[in-house]
This record gives sequence, C-alpha cells and structure tokens, in this order.
Amino acid sequence: MNDNNLYLYLHIPRTGGTFIENVLGSWSDRTNDRYLKHYHYVQNFTENTYDQLLLPKLFNRTKDQQKQLRLMTGHSVFCNSHRWCRTTKTPRIFSVIRDPLERCLSSFNYRHTAATLCQEPIQFTTLTPFMNESACHQRKTADDYDTLWEWYQDTTFETNIQCKWIIKSFLKRDGSSWFRHPMYLFGPDTGIPIEKQVAVTWPEWMFIPPDEEDQIDWFALAEKFFPEIWWLTRTKNLDETMKDFSVHAGLEYVKSDIKTNSAKLKYWTLDDVKAQPDVHKIIEAEKYDYQLYEAAKKWERPF
Repeated sequence: MNDNNLYLYLHIPRTGGTFIENVLGSWSDRTNDRYLKHYHYVQNFTENTYDQLLLPKLFNRTKDQQKQLRLMTGHSVFCNSHRWCRTTKTPRIFSVIRDPLERCLSSFNYRHTAATLCQEPIQFTTLTPFMNESACHQRKTADDYDTLWEWYQDTTFETNIQCKWIIKSFLKRDGSSWFRHPMYLFGPDTGIPIEKQVAVTWPEWMFIPPDEEDQIDWFALAEKFFPEIWWLTRTKNLDETMKDFSVHAGLEYVKSDIKTNSAKLKYWTLDDVKAQPDVHKIIEAEKYDYQLYEAAKKWERPF
C-alpha cells in the first residue's frame, strides 16, 4: 500500500456508484475516522451537507488530515481532483463500467421509482441528468413509453454516457475544439458560482444528439485516456471486487445496508426489454459504450 496514492473514482450514473461510496467507508461516517479517508464531491452541487453533518470540508482540513485521504468519489471528480489537496498525492483514476442496455434500463427504472415514491411525476424527466427539453416540457412519465427505445430517444444525455463520462473527466469542450483540463480546476470551497459548477459536471455537449456531432467516435476519444486510467472494472461481482480493492487501498470495507437495484421499483425487467421489438436499436446506438464495456472486460486488475 502506497500512502501517497489518492484513488479518484469517476462515478458514472447507474453503475453501482452509491454502493461503492458506502462500502468503502462512507464519506459521512465519523466511525474510525472514515471521513478523513474518503471525500465525496459533489453533493447536490454544494458542500452544505458537510456542515449539516458536522464534518469539516476539505479546504478546512489540516495538511496532516489531508495526508490521510485515500479516496475521492462523486460525479464531479475528474482527472485533476487530487490537486484540490494542499498535500502532494499520486492520482489513481478508476471507474466502473456497466452493460449499456442494463445501465439504460436502470436509469429508466430509477426515474420511475423516484417519481412514484416521491409522488412527484416531474422527477421522471428532471432527475439529473435532465431528459430532453421536449420531454420535460410535456412532463412525460414511464407510462408515456411503450418501449425503452422510445424513452432512449428522449434522453440524449445518456447516449453512450459511459464513454462521454470518461472524456469529460479529462477534457472540457469549447465550440468544436477539445482542450485538456487546466492543471487546477475549481473544486471544493472555491466560491465558484453554482451555474459554473453545473456546466462542468453536466457539460452541454453531452446533450447534443450524435447526428449533430458528425458521428463522433466516442470510444476512440475515450480510449486516448486509457494510459492515464489506473483501472476499469465492471459491475459484475462488484461486492467481491471492492473487498479486494479496499485491502489494496488501505480502506475499511463496510457492509452496506443500502437498497440495491433489486429493491427498487421495476417498470420493466431486463427480460421485458429484450423482448421489445426495437431493442436492437438501443444496442446499435450504444456501440461506443459496448466497446468500452468490452475493454473493461479485458482490463488487467492492477492489484
């Protein structure tokens, strides 16, 4: 175990991230000083949660406390998040990849669950990441779709989202050009307006339909960053995988009681979707994420 390593987890939506953030010593847990080893950013685009839980924000922690930091998680973590620390850390970037069809269905069912249990139908379209403007305007719900493919066309952001997530974790986009993230990008406690935080966490270019992007090869662009990615793994056997990782990273593995996908409402099952007449269209459209999924299968575990 290298005490200088800082493991940066790029949390792609609907790929087991909440499970990971809990079993690797929850960031909000003071037991055994877990909160000092695991920092979570961003929580609803603000760090107010830390104040509410009586936990010190990253900026307020001493250098000695920051030296104890082993893991950084959250949808806004990116390739240079280790530079938020005032102590030198060696980044070890990793992410979890999920079968694209399963991930799409999970997002659909998750939205349906939130809308149903919260008795707030609009959550189906406005739960981040937002669905397309037309779907939001019409306040669509799961009942408005006969197949997952119909829903998929209303949620451009989620098209090949796993490749896009790798890309946005390393790059920012300006017009039609791609630029490397600067050495230091704003992070916790910098006083940057929320609208700018949102723009980096959910870049506008992720909402642009592929046919308007001149058919960008999302996998080819994501693959360019493989040399800088320490590990890509899959959701398969994630429990055992994270147990092994916790030993390697010097983190306490904590059995989680958090609800899994099996406990959530299911509008459709995977078998339901596979029986739908247009499911092949999703599989074809997700070709870049399927390439990424296959790459993750072949990735050699670094521990």
